[in-house]
Amino acid sequence: MKRWTIWLFLVTIGFSLAGCTQKTQSTANEQLPKNEAAFTWWSDRSKPFGEYNYTVMDEKQAQDDLENKFHVVLLPSFDKARELIKTDFLLDDVVEEPEEFTINATKRELRFSSQIKFKNLQGQYSSYGTVTAKYDYLEDQKKVRLSNQRIELYNATANEKYNGKNLDDTLKKLGTLLELDDLEQLLKNFKKETADQEKRKGKDIVIYEDFHEGQKKHLFGKSFGVEYNEFGVLEKIYGLTMDYRV
Repeated sequence: MKRWTIWLFLVTIGFSLAGCTQKTQSTANEQLPKNEAAFTWWSDRSKPFGEYNYTVMDEKQAQDDLENKFHVVLLPSFDKARELIKTDFLLDDVVEEPEEFTINATKRELRFSSQIKFKNLQGQYSSYGTVTAKYDYLEDQKKVRLSNQRIELYNATANEKYNGKNLDDTLKKLGTLLELDDLEQLLKNFKKETADQEKRKGKDIVIYEDFHEGQKKHLFGKSFGVEYNEFGVLEKIYGLTMDYRV
């Protein structure tokens, strides 16, 4: 009995030590492919972000705060995503409301988001989009990392139709923005999978994703897809990039 007790104790210690070794192994310096590295940003940082939560309408003020108060950088893909929303959802019979910029900070996390809303002639929201960048303060490494970016396009479903200009074009633009390989084939597969409205009811149709593998390896991942409501009407388009390196 004693031998088994000692053996179990040693095995437990071994697993504990292995776990500690895995936790301390950093992937921060791992080189990523160009179409992944384009969505990453790291910098030195010696203190937390502080506690903030506010919204401004002035784009210049929002950008100045990011650069001068929080000392982080927005990637070009952030503004490209904003432009995609404005271009593809501003129809002749809708009005674009003033853009809102929100900054939410806790000690180790900073979220910066842009929200763009559209109203129809009846004064009802027809669609809106958000672009969000999330930054993490890595205290042990004295670094700050852009951990993820996401674009989310929401479609009002009351009229049971898509309220953007052209779904195929929007998906192609977003897939191009995400720098996805084999995009043409991915979109063909999506079109085939969503052709039958009955089969797409309540579904999240994934066009592309590899974030599970990226998360497992502590490297990088992307996700791109479309969500449909219980009637098979499109309610959301999303695209995400995630830097899991630590």
